[in-house]
Amino acid sequence: MTTDYKFIDALLPPTYMISGFTLKPLSLGHVLLLRKLDNVFMTGQVEKLEGDAIIRHIISFLTICSYDFDDAVELLNTKVNNHLPNYVSELKRCSNHLKKFIKKHKGWNLLECINNIKTYIEFYNKMPIFEPTEKNQDKPPSGIEWEQHLYNYMLRTYGYSQSTILKKPFRLLCYEWCAGLEADGALRVMNGFEQEQIKKVRGY
Repeated sequence: MTTDYKFIDALLPPTYMISGFTLKPLSLGHVLLLRKLDNVFMTGQVEKLEGDAIIRHIISFLTICSYDFDDAVELLNTKVNNHLPNYVSELKRCSNHLKKFIKKHKGWNLLECINNIKTYIEFYNKMPIFEPTEKNQDKPPSGIEWEQHLYNYMLRTYGYSQSTILKKPFRLLCYEWCAGLEADGALRVMNGFEQEQIKKVRGY
């Protein structure tokens, strides 16, 4: 995750359109679905693929993220005529859509498309810069996956439903997570001056 703290961006995210696909705000649900599908944009293996292999992952990513989470789940769980998964049928439709877009836009570039997807993911992965409080500095890292911790914290602390947690824009969810942990005394979100100093030291 990268670090940045602009609440207005989290609350009112921009609309991303990539290669003719209008993407929904990336949510925790999208992240988990894409990991379940072993999509390389979530597993960090993008650079290891090329040609048709990476195109298949691009189509899968754009298909899932062009749907709200609930609709994406339904896409994966339903079948056409009780045989072919609706997701497979939709992948074919989206593949044809991408082919038509590429044919129409002669300047389409694979690397640019990949970078646009990475920019979209990075926007929603931006977190406030924070530091653990003294009581937590010397604790060993937990074995609980961060997704589970985030999910359980939102259930317990905010009383959100499972649907709300999985559908809320991921950046906003993480901001609320940090605000709650700061209120609990588990961490301190650094102020603007401190964040700018750290950015200069880290070179971004």
